[in-house]
Amino acid sequence: MDSILTDLSGEALAEAIRGNFRSLLRRMESRHLRWVEFPRLTLVVSDIPFPFFNRVMGTRLSPEEADAGIAEAISFFSSRGLPFGWRINPEDTPLDLPKRLEGLGFARDDTPGMAIDLDLLCAPEPPPGLRIEKVRGERRVRAFCDVMAPAYGLPPFIVKDWTEIMVGMGTSRTLRHYIGHLDGEPVATSTVLLADGVAGLYMVATTPEARGKGLGSYMTVAPLLEARDEGYRAGILHATRMGYPVYARLGFRQYCLLTSYEWSPGKEGTDSN
Repeated sequence: MDSILTDLSGEALAEAIRGNFRSLLRRMESRHLRWVEFPRLTLVVSDIPFPFFNRVMGTRLSPEEADAGIAEAISFFSSRGLPFGWRINPEDTPLDLPKRLEGLGFARDDTPGMAIDLDLLCAPEPPPGLRIEKVRGERRVRAFCDVMAPAYGLPPFIVKDWTEIMVGMGTSRTLRHYIGHLDGEPVATSTVLLADGVAGLYMVATTPEARGKGLGSYMTVAPLLEARDEGYRAGILHATRMGYPVYARLGFRQYCLLTSYEWSPGKEGTDSN
């Protein structure tokens, strides 16, 4: 069991935000997705043509070898027909890595990393008619994916493989999935990963027809209250544009910006203009 994080300084929370996501991707290792360690790069590689599943997760290049290393990563993914993301971490080198990627035409994507002291969590009243199911067993994991995939807006072509990854991850004391049922209908989801000393919240989604009723807020709060009862001090998440104001109202604060650069096959031979 990981030690529960008690240092709630901004630096510690920012590192936990980054670390918990790495732990989530580690849990996803399967026949579809693997981690590959090269001397200067750490990669996540899958057979799914979607950037989430294909990433450079760590970069240890000197300024002199940076251009060649970036070109090798592009070749590695492009030869497999895979779009990929390049995560920028505080410890990555060289320091001008973002500028080099931008110069090659990579598209920047910033995601707010947010956290909260769980003692300060503003818990709303549960929406009338809501029942939260804690997912157990393969059949219910598949049911979770049936709700989460369209509610989150996942492209249809990745849903089957995504579901198989989720089934392979299963559920455990530290990995929990929840389905929100409104008047008996499954309409919302959330996931918590207890790792890196914090409760990491993911896959908060509500079906379009059920939005605007406070379901997203409560599907965020309920799993974190459960983690708080077990002694966890901090909750963390990566905020979407839609979710950011919801999380801010609940008391979450931004502690870091998670920056990635995305590349798609076919960019070879183009410049950045």
